[in-house]
Amino acid sequence: MDDQNNKLVDIEDKVDKPDELDIAQFKGKVLNKIDQIMDDAGYNCEVWRVFILVSLCILVEGMYFPTFALIFVPFQIHFNISRFEVSMVAAVMFITVSIGSFSAGFFTAKFKRTTIIISTLGGVLICSLFMGFIDNVYSFALFRCLLGFFMGVNIPIACCILVEYLPLHLRSFMQSAVWITFNIGFLIVLLIGFISMPNLEASKVLHLNYYSAIVVAIVIILFIFFLNDSPRSLVLNGDHELAFKILDRIAGRPITEEEKRIIVIQVEDGENEKFEKGDLRSIFKIEILLTTLLLMFVWIISSICTYAPYIVLSLTLKKINPEKKNESVYIDLAISFSINSIGNLLCIVSEVKFLGRKITALISFILFSVLLFIGTMVPSSFYYMFGISGVFLNVSWSVVGAYSYEFYSTKIRELANGFLFACTRLGGFSSQFLGVWLDQKGTFTPYYVISSLGLVGAILLAILPHDTYGHHLDVNLDKEETTKLKQEDTELEK
Repeated sequence: MDDQNNKLVDIEDKVDKPDELDIAQFKGKVLNKIDQIMDDAGYNCEVWRVFILVSLCILVEGMYFPTFALIFVPFQIHFNISRFEVSMVAAVMFITVSIGSFSAGFFTAKFKRTTIIISTLGGVLICSLFMGFIDNVYSFALFRCLLGFFMGVNIPIACCILVEYLPLHLRSFMQSAVWITFNIGFLIVLLIGFISMPNLEASKVLHLNYYSAIVVAIVIILFIFFLNDSPRSLVLNGDHELAFKILDRIAGRPITEEEKRIIVIQVEDGENEKFEKGDLRSIFKIEILLTTLLLMFVWIISSICTYAPYIVLSLTLKKINPEKKNESVYIDLAISFSINSIGNLLCIVSEVKFLGRKITALISFILFSVLLFIGTMVPSSFYYMFGISGVFLNVSWSVVGAYSYEFYSTKIRELANGFLFACTRLGGFSSQFLGVWLDQKGTFTPYYVISSLGLVGAILLAILPHDTYGHHLDVNLDKEETTKLKQEDTELEK
């Protein structure tokens, strides 16, 4: 024990004495200087500012993705089209979101992150206005596609900025908690809908879009004045001056020249030197190939389990109780999505050492499947059970998302997670047709299939080779290194 403590003290002394610095010893290790500054500062104003801004970006996504859970029937009546055509309008957005997410890593190789996010939010605003004022189904579908592309680009980038600001303590929980605003976004749409079309009048179905645009405009203004990229990314892209200004504010003191030199060495080298920015082949390198493939399928399954019910939920609720008034659809949807938000808070269990990210997500997938199946057995309480089961699906997907952001190095983080987001949206695209087709087979058939997919997701998570619990960003997570770092973390805690 004394030998290990002495070793850690020696390492910390070398970090503060750059003349004695053995560069190879500090590439990608736990005692990364930028991580030390973040961890020592904790959750200060800079971190909370970024957290709020990213949560607003996710809120905008929540205002548009699940919309057809509410407007499926009035949209069909308004444009006098078939169910399949409504599904196509809802689903095609997922393709463009997928393209946008896939493109995120390539955009960040050429442009600043903040410029990309603000520009794409501007695109969302313009598309939303056109969707609200042009009363034509083809124009609606076109602008919904463009809107999806813009959101597909900005969400992975915004989430990357957040994870690079968060201290190690509660990092997974905070990455998950930020997604509460996705459901809040949909609740805002429900409120707008309840005010503007209380009886789900088909003639007012487009009103949601230009009212939603007001919220997007406010978010853009806040981003223009308050959004900064992360210090880690700024250093990696050569903007050292701004990076160290932000670190000064985070640390509450000026960063010394010695610390600056160490930060540049550690960020530009270590795990980041293994990868080429903007090169998709980097995420399929042999040492991370299995993890990438498993995460890809888990994200697709999570997407299908999430978005398939969105397209048919209002239909299911009407089938269960045909006598219900349209106003009660708002209430039922609001209850389900509000309960679902609890999942983002329950992600705190992923910070428990004996569970970590992997086991938390696995158990949550199983609970989701079991509870959703039980809900189909008690139709009168289905929307409550649907909401409760969604809590655990939310936990699983949020924790897997946190895992994904932690696993990949800074140089390829947007590329890798943009790719995973693209996979999710392809799953979302297929889910729109799958949900409607299964709904025609039986009221609860979609939910039987979704329950089964949840169990498949749990099996895939069991195969996942690593856990990112307790590790800073840009560290090597092969089996030998993981064991070593856990031992060092344990000693530091003591």
